[in-house]
Amino acid sequence: MSIRCIVVDDDVAAIEDITEYIHRMPELKLLRTFHDAIDALQYVKDEGGIDLMFVDVDMPVINGVELSSLVKTHVHYIIFTTSHSKYALDAFEVNATGFLLKPFNFARFFRELQKILVKSEITALEPKQDYVYIKSRDENTKLVKVRFADIVALESQLNYITVHTEKRKFTTHLSLKEAIEILARPDLFVQVHRSFVVSKEHIESMEGNTLSMTGGSKFTISESYRQHLHDIVNSRVLRPRIKL
Repeated sequence: MSIRCIVVDDDVAAIEDITEYIHRMPELKLLRTFHDAIDALQYVKDEGGIDLMFVDVDMPVINGVELSSLVKTHVHYIIFTTSHSKYALDAFEVNATGFLLKPFNFARFFRELQKILVKSEITALEPKQDYVYIKSRDENTKLVKVRFADIVALESQLNYITVHTEKRKFTTHLSLKEAIEILARPDLFVQVHRSFVVSKEHIESMEGNTLSMTGGSKFTISESYRQHLHDIVNSRVLRPRIKL
């Protein structure tokens, strides 16, 4: 089951960003995008069956609040996207499901969508989820399913991250901070450097400032993350029991 959604915004760049974010989430199905609220209104009334509408507030002729009031019987969920926090009260008054203050990144978008996914009983991140979909830059932005157990490390490269697995690498447009928030599995992954996050299960050895990982890759431990990593490793070190 997919959540059928439309995007209404008179800003072309905003539509492009939201469209990209939607395509990163297999639970969402984008039906149409609209630059004009009147066109969107007609489409919703003609087609019906819209699960989710992303709508900008500040638009000409019909603004987002007015549009939401007109289509609320045809759309299950509404998320306002706006550059002005003052519209938050308006969103509340029309019973909007969510509110995204521009500019927002994918991690913020993802968190807001969890409210709808839970309500729709389509949960993107189930408890202890063991996989994630990656929009791979190396494979013409194809969505690739990667299991957490296969991830050796995440490496930050400016506005991209490279996901290292034992056999392959995938590069995607995402910051390391966003990736950490989306994975949300501190039991599996630990940050060892401002540019590196590694899988605890794939750490083969640690010597000085260097971690050796499954498959032979090596990563540097920075001073600011050293103590936390040492605490994790030391908690698993085999030691003889102290005799009383």
